Amino acid sequence: LGQSVDTQLTSNCDTASTPTAPGVWISVVGTGGNIAASTCGQATFDTQVTVVDESTTVGDTTVDLQCAGGNNDFCGTFESRVVWGSMAGVVYYILVHGAGNERGDFVLSIVDSGFGTLRDADFCTNALDADGIVQDAAAVDDASSLNVQSVDLSAATEDLSVPTDCIDAEIVVTDPSGYWYKVTGTGHLFNFVITQRGSSTPNDAMEVAVLTSDRTISPGIETRCEQLVCVAPSCIEGCQWPTSLGEVFYIFAYGAKERGLNSTIDFRVDVV
Repeated sequence: LGQSVDTQLTSNCDTASTPTAPGVWISVVGTGGNIAASTCGQATFDTQVTVVDESTTVGDTTVDLQCAGGNNDFCGTFESRVVWGSMAGVVYYILVHGAGNERGDFVLSIVDSGFGTLRDADFCTNALDADGIVQDAAAVDDASSLNVQSVDLSAATEDLSVPTDCIDAEIVVTDPSGYWYKVTGTGHLFNFVITQRGSSTPNDAMEVAVLTSDRTISPGIETRCEQLVCVAPSCIEGCQWPTSLGEVFYIFAYGAKERGLNSTIDFRVDVV
């Protein structure tokens, strides 16, 4: 590991603390997809990984390096992994540094989604607006006239950014593949309803999770996708959650390639 403690970073970055031990910088260029940087299983010491955006100039003001994502101990006691939604052409700087005064050898793996242009619903950063399926079902006589969102996982993209506490335990280890949708809260209770399931879809082939912004983050600060927190970890059999007016909720429908991505569902969100 490097010999000098970096003094450019003066605050924590997510769960990665301010550097107090030597570190090594690596740079990558964003493609518009998710990027994962990991020391999992590849370090001899307690690592932390911090990712920052390049400095930019706005008018006459230089904006300092901004935290894009940081982690300490994602994959155990010592190793770390960061996943962030990159912007095409933006340079990101990754600092691998020790926790406390730790130092040693490491290998950093960097995995990119490979998509320079995002498709609709690929990753949280390009979640598909689904406000049209938020309806007062009780006020409609014919349920078949209600709007629904159709999901077909056959071409779903692997996504490394979802909080692990919101993902089925068996899929966490293989990384989920799925699509993202977003709905806006009305101040009422929301009820997730599956209206149709593919005839050949096994019960365990698809899962659905609901996430929202971390309410501990100061109001007015834009929430990045890697800062989302779990609201409802399993909605495949239906779920409900309270909403605040204007609060954005993300619905992630996903499966695992190892189980086969042949699942289809139609769903809607009812206002209770």
